[in-house]
Amino acid sequence: MLDSGSMACSISELAEIRLREAGVVTDQRLIDVDVVLIGCGGLRVKPKCAFEVEMELYGCKMLVPILVVQGQHDELILGTNVIKYILHQSKLCDSYWKTVSGPCPTKDSDIERFMSMLSGLSPWKGEDVPDKVGTVRCSSATYLEPGREHLIWGKLPKNTAVSPGSTVMTEPTSSRSAPRDVLVARIVTPLWGDRWVPLKLINASDRPVLLRRNAKLADVFSCVALEDMDAAEPLEVPLISHNQSAVPPTAAANSVGDQLRSVGLSNVDIESCEVSEDHRRRMADLVLRYEDVFSRDHLDCGEAKGFVHRIHLSDSRPFRLPYRRVPPGQYQKLRQVLSEMEEKEII
Repeated sequence: MLDSGSMACSISELAEIRLREAGVVTDQRLIDVDVVLIGCGGLRVKPKCAFEVEMELYGCKMLVPILVVQGQHDELILGTNVIKYILHQSKLCDSYWKTVSGPCPTKDSDIERFMSMLSGLSPWKGEDVPDKVGTVRCSSATYLEPGREHLIWGKLPKNTAVSPGSTVMTEPTSSRSAPRDVLVARIVTPLWGDRWVPLKLINASDRPVLLRRNAKLADVFSCVALEDMDAAEPLEVPLISHNQSAVPPTAAANSVGDQLRSVGLSNVDIESCEVSEDHRRRMADLVLRYEDVFSRDHLDCGEAKGFVHRIHLSDSRPFRLPYRRVPPGQYQKLRQVLSEMEEKEII
């Protein structure tokens, strides 16, 4: 019997008698214990004694302390101290990764639960396990306060194939239209049937950031296995202090370009201007002061509010043009351009 909620292994009194008759356990390996086991319903049981027993399970040999529990029906109950060790050793074999990487059969519930325990998560249900599930988008416009962590619920597209209850992992999106100065945490979470995915975002800038509707936030990937990593020793990195005279002259020359790149204006070339360093810095300060009037990319068109634009035509007669066919080779490019224009709220 496998007990995923108990740390210790235990045997019944009948199993103790059989092990003594076989010479597996002796009084030399007897351990005095002073513990109390609390079972289901609050039932408290004090073990009779404990032994150190050499065990071999699935090819793994180990020396395990085992409690002798009076009134236990099962001859042997394996605790998580043994289960975790066996799983850790199993992950060193190629057959383990081949098994957990494949689809989980949904017809047999026992196999499904065993695969879940083997991988440490709820596996993907279905014939094919996708590498990337989809990209999470922001469902509504949201402001992120500077320097704070936010919990945002994003949603996968409607045409995304999902496996409700399966464990997935979120990572920062690789899309070029991702919000700037926003850090996306890597999260392992169950996948909801309505395609909602929780995200942790941090605004790393010193001012509020607006997440527009349908903005791409994170990519969702399927998980194969999950394991608690061993605690690593903290690394001590010595801090080297420099005075003002120790700063190399190239750092001061590149500071203008670094300031423009920090606000997304790397296309504004001020360093090539044939002016003095003082005038070049003044130009950079002027650009940074009115940075909101500069476009960050070719789709950053801005938005005119409180203004009505009228187009006067020479002829008010309506006319109709035939549809233009798009070559199949340009479908993907057209879909990408239309998606980017929709994200920028141009269309």
